[in-house]
Parts: sequence; C-alpha cells; structure tokens
Amino acid sequence: MKSLSSELCLACGLCCRGVFFVNTIDPENYGLAPPRRSLPPGSPAPPRCLLHVENRCLIYDDPRKPVFCSDWKCLLLKQLLNEAVTFASAKRVVSQVVHLYERVATILRPVCAKPVLKLALEAWENRKEEMSSGRLNGAQLLDICSFLLLVDRHLKPYKPGLFENGGKPPRA
Repeated sequence: MKSLSSELCLACGLCCRGVFFVNTIDPENYGLAPPRRSLPPGSPAPPRCLLHVENRCLIYDDPRKPVFCSDWKCLLLKQLLNEAVTFASAKRVVSQVVHLYERVATILRPVCAKPVLKLALEAWENRKEEMSSGRLNGAQLLDICSFLLLVDRHLKPYKPGLFENGGKPPRA
C-alpha cells in the first residue's frame, strides 16, 4: 500500500503546490538549487514549496525531509490506506481536483503569498461582488465552487463540512 500511497501523493502534489498552506522549506538547507522562476519586481513569492519542481518532490526520499511533509495526510490518502477507496477511484478524484485546481489557479492568478484555497474561498464568499464587477463570470464561479467541493469532500485531513446545507454551497 505504501507504493500506491506514494504514487497517489506524487500524482496530486497539491499540498506541495501551496494549495492548502504556504510552504517555507529552503532548498539550500538540502544543498539544492532548483530552478527559480523570475518574478516581476515587488511581487511576493508564490506559496508553493520550492522543492516541488515539475510536479515532483526533489527530497521525497531524503531522510532529512521535514516530518510534516510525510505526516500530513489528506482524507483521500487516509481512505486509500484504510482500503475504503480503490486506487483507481482515488486517482480519478485526484485527476479531477488537479484539473480544477489548474483552472482555478489560472482564474485567480495567485500573485500573492496566499494559498490558492484561500483565494478560492474568498472569491466564493464575495461571489456577488465578483460577478457584478465583472472580475468573475458564472462558469469561473462554477469551477471555483466545484474545486472547493472536491477539496472539502476528499482532500481535507478531517471530516468534510466546508459549506453549510449538507455540503452544498448556499445559493448566490
């Protein structure tokens, strides 16, 4: 089961991309200098882990890898480890979430140090303003809502319940 769980995590990588929290690992502590993308002057660094390059962790098997990297388990990974879901089913969920993440990240264009999840939650909470101002349209809000629902249902490390009304977002 270990190799399947590793494969699932590497296929997803959302926690390393800064979706849930800001990563603060310094690659130089591991003797690594991953390629850095140039940012416009004054732009804050993205929240992703600098050791997560091309959807791969550069220190995945390093014994010095921070404990929290291995200890953090999303609900889907816990379900896979407990054999509550099949690997094929878990991979389908990961594929859907990653696809929606990429769409949401493009829509919200994270140029600040906030995790994409926080930006998505803010956009959803302010959806009336976002639509009336023209910053977001209905299809974009649907992507954001779908992303939030999948994260809530499958990826949070604890019981789902992000939205009220039994997991359904309130009507706009």
